[in-house]
Amino acid sequence: MADLPLPDSRIGFMHAPDWRAAVERSLGMLEAEGFITRNYIDTVIASVESGKGLYMALGQGLMLAHCRPEDGALETGISLVVLDEPVPLGDSDDHPVNLIWGLCANDSHAHQQIMAELAKVLMQSEAREALSAARDIEAVRAAIAAA
Repeated sequence: MADLPLPDSRIGFMHAPDWRAAVERSLGMLEAEGFITRNYIDTVIASVESGKGLYMALGQGLMLAHCRPEDGALETGISLVVLDEPVPLGDSDDHPVNLIWGLCANDSHAHQQIMAELAKVLMQSEAREALSAARDIEAVRAAIAAA
């Protein structure tokens, strides 16, 4: 079972007009709780817009929206936005995403720990499928608990 520090306040569901809105929502939850500054969100968006941030698309509908700690990470945390329909990441349809994980870590050790826990979930196709189909917090919790 994955041990993700993901409270209900950092799980969201939405229909997004584009990837920017989804990133704003996912990282906005972290900002609202004091985990990151506004600069962190702006840096992630600028990175994707430049084409250099397409590494955040992990395939299979997954995006890990994150950047370096010095760009505004104050604490270590994670958030998740589940989209009802995938949206293209960047300017092409090559990277559609529907699970937007927001991640921030204030040091490399914390980054490694949270990534290890997240990997327990993302490496399992059943968990990814269950998360993609989730329409409420209980379904998200069940998918993570089963991982």
